[in-house]
This record gives sequence, C-alpha cells and structure tokens, in this order.
Amino acid sequence: PAVTLAVMCFKDDLSMLTAATYIIAQCAGALVGSLLVMLIFSTAILKYEKDKMLRRGNADGVVSAPGCMFRSPACSSDFAVALLEGLQQAVLTFVIFVVTDSKSAVPNGAAIPLIGLTVAILISVFGPFTCAGFNPARDLAPRIVAYFFGWGVHVFKGCWAYSIGPLAGTFVGALLHGLLYS
Repeated sequence: PAVTLAVMCFKDDLSMLTAATYIIAQCAGALVGSLLVMLIFSTAILKYEKDKMLRRGNADGVVSAPGCMFRSPACSSDFAVALLEGLQQAVLTFVIFVVTDSKSAVPNGAAIPLIGLTVAILISVFGPFTCAGFNPARDLAPRIVAYFFGWGVHVFKGCWAYSIGPLAGTFVGALLHGLLYS
C-alpha cells in the first residue's frame, strides 16, 4: 500500500478508485498468504512451541507467531525501527520512481530487475534489524492471523513502526524523486 499511495499522490497514474482497489487486493493477498503460512507450518510451529515450552497468548509465546515482524535487540526502540523502515521504504520508492521515469537513463526492460535487486539489497542490509517489513500490509496481515490463532494482543506490540515508518518513507522517496526529476 505504501508505494501505491505514493504513486497515487505524486504520479497521476492512479485514480483514487484504482488505488483503493490495489490496496484492498494487497491487503487481501497478505491475509491469504498469512493464512497459508499458518496452515502450512502449523505442525512445525506447534513442535517449536512444545520444544521451547512456549505458550500462545503471553508475551514470551509471541516469538513463535509466523510471519510477524519484530525488531532485533540491535534496534534500541520501536522509534529506531520506524526510522529504519522509513529509510528502506524511501530508498525503494525512490528507485521505483526513478527506474520508471521516462526522463531516466534506465534502459527499457531494466526497471523490474533493478527494483528486484534493490529489494534484495535492502532485505540483506535491514533484515537483520527490522525483518525488512517495507509494506504495512505485509506486516499487519500476519499479526491479524496470529491474533486469531491464539497469540493474542502481544503480536501487535510495536506494529505502528512497521506502518508509520514505511508510509512516511514512501513519501520521502517520492518527494526526493520529484526534486531531482522535475
């Protein structure tokens, strides 16, 4: 949803209705994907919980929630996560806008590989710190599924950082593109 909002706000390529349709589809896809992860790995999750003596519904048991983004001990606060998530989303949005800009020197057909390479690099760099959430739907959907499968409200701890950070970052990246390419 973050890049979709930036495209709608900064590029005149998407109407509000089309953007809303994309965002609904992205959120629905994230929920379906999260449910599939839960179903596919439920046996392994139960074994992990048993081996580690974890109990769903309490703060310690949340580590077994599939797909949930949690900051590593290297990030001192949720604010630090929001900053890092915002930074990586700003970079991603900037790259997407640059490689798809007609004024760019990027050759035809190179946009998709360059965007994929950017995502791979960002995940490699930021993944160890924040799990590289990028996308608010990608973060929120697994939390919702985990909540309904018994992990409780603990799965929502710090989730604001994985929504506010990328949403702010996408606008920073789009603004930077506008400054450099206008």
